[in-house]
Amino acid sequence: MPYLGAMAGISIGHAATLFGVELSDARTAGHVLSVLGWVLILVCAVFAGRAANAAARSAGS
Repeated sequence: MPYLGAMAGISIGHAATLFGVELSDARTAGHVLSVLGWVLILVCAVFAGRAANAAARSAGS
């Protein structure tokens, strides 16, 4: 559950940052922040999947 909360926080921050970059017309910073945001979201998704898998395995034993 903590990973899902982190994903939600990162996603909201990512959207707000991209909105700010779009308003300021910063091209390079926008690309870097976009990629970094998506990488952080995917990392949290992997950790959430691993935690869910571990919980399912421990519940099945």
